[in-house]
Amino acid sequence: MHAMLPISLSITLCLALTSCERDTATDPPPPAPSADELLAAKVTTGPTIDGVVDAAWAAATPIEIETSVWDIGEFEGYGGDSYSATVRALYDDTQLYILAQWDDPTLSDNRQCWYFDADDSLWVQESGRPTIDNGTLIEPAHYEDKLSFIWNIDESVPNFASQGCMTVCHTGVSGHPFGKTALKYTNAPGEAVDMWHWKLVRTNAMNQADDQYTDDTSQEKNAGRHGDTKTAGGYSNNVQTVQHPITAQDVEIPLYYIPGRTEYHYILQSEIDAGTARMITALNADGSLVDEDGTVLAAADFPRHDPQRIPSVTIDAFTGSRGDLVGHGVHDGGGWTVEIARAFETGDLDHDVQWSDRGANANYDFGFAIFDNAQIAHATSGDVYHLRFEQ
Repeated sequence: MHAMLPISLSITLCLALTSCERDTATDPPPPAPSADELLAAKVTTGPTIDGVVDAAWAAATPIEIETSVWDIGEFEGYGGDSYSATVRALYDDTQLYILAQWDDPTLSDNRQCWYFDADDSLWVQESGRPTIDNGTLIEPAHYEDKLSFIWNIDESVPNFASQGCMTVCHTGVSGHPFGKTALKYTNAPGEAVDMWHWKLVRTNAMNQADDQYTDDTSQEKNAGRHGDTKTAGGYSNNVQTVQHPITAQDVEIPLYYIPGRTEYHYILQSEIDAGTARMITALNADGSLVDEDGTVLAAADFPRHDPQRIPSVTIDAFTGSRGDLVGHGVHDGGGWTVEIARAFETGDLDHDVQWSDRGANANYDFGFAIFDNAQIAHATSGDVYHLRFEQ
């Protein structure tokens, strides 16, 4: 963990023959840009949020962010992985726009898909974490690529200016009611951070990023991590619990599938509404499934690692505060380009950072993280970064 001192403000002095007085008619000039300062360039028209770098971004000065994954037990299989990211910012009359790019040769979208385990005669979801035995990788994680920004809301977290997001990360936790050992939460009531999560499988097809927040809650399953309030939409686990016809035990199977489709990683709510996706209504003794039309899905047609997998999630666009973020990413075979945009102000003052002050001396601290096929093992920087608005 590295600590950064807050940016000092320059003081304008005016010197006279007999006195030194501050010029009250002129605001103090902003400090010179530094390596940890993201300067949002003013543009007349903002870019299209589609993961394609259009001409508007030429006005933005990039900053480089070096990230790495902590080498701790909770992040086994990822420790020491590192990524260099380039981040830019723009703003127009209504919105802030952020562009993040980083190298990642593997597009990870096979998030916890369903397959039939013939050995146990059960439907199983792949693990979102790697399977490792005595240091040897047995099976890689089956998850998704993600990007995260985290913002100090109204400077409510006092240590954020010097420690960044490290101040809300807690590892080596013991005695948690849900057995968690790595948690995210702030350290006192009234402290909150705005957390953005762009997720390849769960939000990208909806052209959104997930608008979340973290507070001081520490004893819940997800500790301080919460989604902003939504009125509809979002993602849901594609799972149902049924009684096994032989053992009478409760077992889990997929809820929906799309007939004839392979290499798909989510099911749209619109596909459910249109009848393109079919509901699975029964599990047979031999492991085969039956859909709402009476079609039988042979278990043998869904072996592990086969392209004819069934997705783990159904997705729809968030509405309400959780849907404030427009976001889209494109993988070009070598890395990611992700764009995110949000209005300067929202109606959710408790859970969203507000960029009401965009003056020369306004400063907004943030952290940054990359998730490469990872649930929680994120690559981050120990430095604190600062958003400022070009005048």
